[in-house]
Amino acid sequence: MELPQRIKDAIKANNLIIFAGAGLSEKFNLPNWSKLVEDVITAIGREDYKLFIPLLRNKLMSASDVLDKLRAEHHEINKYVSSNFNIQEGDLALHKKLLLLSGQIITTNFDNAFEKASDNSIIPSIYTSTYNISEINKSNKPYIFKLHGSFSEPDNCILFKEQYEKLYSVVTAAKEKLKSIFAEKTILFIGFSFNDPDINLIFDTLDRVFVNNNKHFILSTEPLKFQKYAFLETITLNNYDEVDFFLDTCITYKNLLISSPKAPQIEVKPNARHKFAILSPDPLDLDFKDDISKVLNSLDALDANLYLGTLNLKTLSTIEDYDLLIIVTKVFKSKLYVEDDNLKSDLLSPFEILSSIPNDKISIILITNEKVELVPEFNLVNISSFKTAVLNKFIYKAIKNGDLDIIDNDINIGLTKLLDSNVDKGSAIISSIYGNLKDLSIGKKCLSNIIGRVEEQSAIALKLISIGKSNKFLNVKASGGTGKTTLIKKVAYELYNRGYYHEGVTFKSCENVKSYADFEEILISGFNLTNILNFREYLVENYSFSKIDLLIILDNFETVVNSINEDDYQKVIDLLKFATDYANIVITSREKLSPSEDFEDVYSLTPLITDDALSLFIKYYGVVTSEQEIRILRTEILEDLLNNNPLAIKLVTKSRTSFKKISLRSN
Repeated sequence: MELPQRIKDAIKANNLIIFAGAGLSEKFNLPNWSKLVEDVITAIGREDYKLFIPLLRNKLMSASDVLDKLRAEHHEINKYVSSNFNIQEGDLALHKKLLLLSGQIITTNFDNAFEKASDNSIIPSIYTSTYNISEINKSNKPYIFKLHGSFSEPDNCILFKEQYEKLYSVVTAAKEKLKSIFAEKTILFIGFSFNDPDINLIFDTLDRVFVNNNKHFILSTEPLKFQKYAFLETITLNNYDEVDFFLDTCITYKNLLISSPKAPQIEVKPNARHKFAILSPDPLDLDFKDDISKVLNSLDALDANLYLGTLNLKTLSTIEDYDLLIIVTKVFKSKLYVEDDNLKSDLLSPFEILSSIPNDKISIILITNEKVELVPEFNLVNISSFKTAVLNKFIYKAIKNGDLDIIDNDINIGLTKLLDSNVDKGSAIISSIYGNLKDLSIGKKCLSNIIGRVEEQSAIALKLISIGKSNKFLNVKASGGTGKTTLIKKVAYELYNRGYYHEGVTFKSCENVKSYADFEEILISGFNLTNILNFREYLVENYSFSKIDLLIILDNFETVVNSINEDDYQKVIDLLKFATDYANIVITSREKLSPSEDFEDVYSLTPLITDDALSLFIKYYGVVTSEQEIRILRTEILEDLLNNNPLAIKLVTKSRTSFKKISLRSN
């Protein structure tokens, strides 16, 4: 069997990762998902639960769907996992081959086959252990990364849909480590079949979330079924008996490399380029853009990957697999500005911020506008100036040359080593720490189109985050011209820039909806789907395990209310209720859809406050300096005549030439 060249290259560089699925454990006669569910139901003995068994056997319900119905019996389920996935004996030859070939194992299996194959010399890293996960790939040590947990900790096994969603949709240490491996290594998937109930969840998530140009491989007898995954290339087998032969071929190739005197000596580096995480607050109510811009300009000539993110507790909790963390912020009364959950500024002590970082060994550079007292528990440098000369001095001496003997009043050093190796001169590559690589179709212009409305943006952001859990849809309700469409676009992009909606944001106008069929077509398009014959069935089959990390904006929904008949309207509402289980949906409308039912979360947008209306007027009209003219503008024009309506203000200011006196404009 001829090995793909990229498999050979990965073996040479010790960059081949094994990703093992349930098929590897079949020979140990471990229970599959259906047997697990039936056995648990039998053990519980409740008659109402026994009604699920024929539904399961006749494939009217999946094992995962039934398991979710049994979630209240988690103690019995955990007991079953603990008792039935502990392998005492069996044929471990295949697992030993995989350890011999790579020694770098990721698995979704609960059992201990790989541990036993290593003679228990490798302690597995379970997804709940932030520290152990952070150590993966830092050296050439073998590891077993148990992505879905282990029978030894049944409380933490990934069994229910909500757990899947949290692991793969929320920013977690396990997900960030997987993202790093996905981008930098070559993965060989083995033991995966479309008979596994979680196969769609795992591979759809990998395909969506870990966007990069890296191709990986899967051993399969079903090549056509894996064609839809952009990250996968299938190595086709006639039958699974050929797995051993393929692995033997790989091991033979590896042994030839080791034994051949002509074989090039390859220096294996976990990361070719240094990885710096750079966090700065970007709250709605304060502007830090100049500060972060100065820092990035100084770092631009380094041969490093710079990952930019927002300085908030959520992002800090993901900082693990980086060589250096740079925090750029300002000081107020000995506390540091961060961003809170509703996108506004907050103040925390340096200790509170640094204690939120899981990797307590990482070196941290804190760049501020004034001195900050060093926290002795952390490897910390404080640069208390945004001056280019100060920044460049530190970068040249400490980062490029590893010299921490720096005498400067604006540089306070509280560590003995900054990096394991010096950083060469080069060109920095800047990307998002969240992996959000798309330019959204709603356009970045929406980020600068809003004047004021800080409180409204903050409130809408919180509501958008909350519907991800409640599975309601959000209705941003207001009269025409109040700016609700512009506002929801802005907040959606702000959240996307902070790691939400990895699948993007789609914007669909409902202006031309005349029937239920029209609306269904728009919603299907909002899901980025085409040529779907049965929309509901498709979502159930492909996304029952995890909600898609996508936001769909349905604009001008009042058109739907007013343009279709009553039967179609009820079908539209039913479809909306159904679809919110699979994606986040927000509508803009002039009215609440239902006065009684609790399927929508309504945010009522009020007109602009007069200060914001004045700022908007001046933006389009020009500066007004006379205090008397400003009084006339505020009361007679903005409040009384235009009702502080943004659309009316734009129309008035743009439709005619400017008058020298606001009073003339009023007339």
